[in-house]
Amino acid sequence: MKVAVQVWIDGHVFRPLTYIFNIITRIVGQIARLDHDLTKNFDRIVICKFKGMGSIVQTIPLLSALRERYPDATILFVTTDANKTLLQHIPEVNRIITIKDTNPVFIVLSLVSAWWSLIRFRPQVYLDLELYSYFSSLFTLFSLAKNRIGFYTRGDQSKMGIYTHMMFFNTNVAVSKVYQQLAFLMGGAEKHFPVMLKLPAKSERPSQTYIVINPNASDLRLERRWPAENYRKLIAELAEKYPLFQIKIIGSKDEKDYVDKLWPKNEYPNVENLAGKTTFNGLLQLIAEAKLMITNDTGPMHLAFGLQTPVICLFGPCSPVHYGMEGKNIKTFYQPVYCSPCVHEFLTPPCKGKNVCMQNILYSEVFESAHHFLQNGYFEEKKQHAGDMTYKSTDLTLGVIKRS
Repeated sequence: MKVAVQVWIDGHVFRPLTYIFNIITRIVGQIARLDHDLTKNFDRIVICKFKGMGSIVQTIPLLSALRERYPDATILFVTTDANKTLLQHIPEVNRIITIKDTNPVFIVLSLVSAWWSLIRFRPQVYLDLELYSYFSSLFTLFSLAKNRIGFYTRGDQSKMGIYTHMMFFNTNVAVSKVYQQLAFLMGGAEKHFPVMLKLPAKSERPSQTYIVINPNASDLRLERRWPAENYRKLIAELAEKYPLFQIKIIGSKDEKDYVDKLWPKNEYPNVENLAGKTTFNGLLQLIAEAKLMITNDTGPMHLAFGLQTPVICLFGPCSPVHYGMEGKNIKTFYQPVYCSPCVHEFLTPPCKGKNVCMQNILYSEVFESAHHFLQNGYFEEKKQHAGDMTYKSTDLTLGVIKRS
């Protein structure tokens, strides 16, 4: 099911239900007066993150802290079916419950199955990492967990009946630290990212030296894409300057059409379009063994963080302060405009796809950074600083939303 349809259902069906059950649960909570002390020794903990491969990678410090705090606990992760393989590479997770979100029939059937599995698990603590999803709030409530923890932004505590504890979601700090606040709430210690992902059993080490290019961004935020013509030019110039390097373009099955249009025919023998052709384990191995990866702000970027692969990251609608990473093998480009970063402020970004923030990242700077790394084995020591903020682009005043 398309993300736009899921968002519509969430806002028009689950949102009013959430308001109703929030009031009911507040009243029940006042009557029951249950003890919601989080300093106890729990042995059944649930973490829920339905969307976002990158966000799940960023939960590793939280999971590590919970495992240290509760060494004998069963940690169960609730997510969609697409993230199951990733979670199998995170050793702190003992069990995984998934929901298939490809079509309405699968959603209903898997939802009932997942709910029944949760009831039988009898969770003592349920950590809902979704920020905006009303569906996820209701699913948290119906897990019947005694302690239910969720996030709020700014002064919004409209779900305080559904959750027994709420944590401020601060978009000005690294998201891994935002998640880790929940571990602190439960008495856990600080853990530092990156924590290495567990790789599948290796086949023979690849004989090729190669660069991975990821021109995609998931349909959660297509505005995160750097312009396709920039990627075409980058791939061609790298292929010409480095004929002994293989250049491997990646993408999921859903992103294959976009990649095929971006690179419609192969004029270079050292360029390979792998979009839609790799398994998740194959993708992990591919990124782990790459000489360099160049990517938009999306899931594979976070895999590169977790695998400690040298990476050039292109940010725009989301701030690298929040979803990026610092390190000697990480180079970040970010040229904010007046409405940046918009990801956590709007369901529909003000630009409606005219992502000036991504277009402002110069092709020449990205190529020079890649060229410097491939020649020297490290990025330039100077940090990439954002230029002066852009307030207007041609005839477009940035940040305006017109009534439709």
